[in-house]
Amino acid sequence: MSEYLMKIIGYQVQNIADWRREKAWRSPDKLGNLTAVEELDKLAEQIKQLRWSSEIHQQIAELHNGVADLGINRFEIWEDVNEVVSAELRTIGFQNGYGTSQGFLEWYRDILKEKLHEQLNEIAPVSNRPA
Repeated sequence: MSEYLMKIIGYQVQNIADWRREKAWRSPDKLGNLTAVEELDKLAEQIKQLRWSSEIHQQIAELHNGVADLGINRFEIWEDVNEVVSAELRTIGFQNGYGTSQGFLEWYRDILKEKLHEQLNEIAPVSNRPA
């Protein structure tokens, strides 16, 4: 079981599932909400069951450590990542979907990597880095 991944992304998936569940209860005619709840619940459970030794888990942990090493700039990255993740999770069941947590976590890893590279480039643009 991966409590680490649950803390960094799984609980956010569960929160959006709960939000969709509430929307489904209020608007039962919108079937997309029920589809979203099912998929989000499945994603959260798969994330919870993922082993620490899995490659995607290790990649995400390394990126998180890289963000933590940035110091003060890390807050900007987390704000950006949370906005992107929240927007993506809200599309599940409507415009987007993931068959398994692997695909979702790969997407999440890529977002982390992109935001980390953007921040590093702001701190030390590629043209100013020593060869």
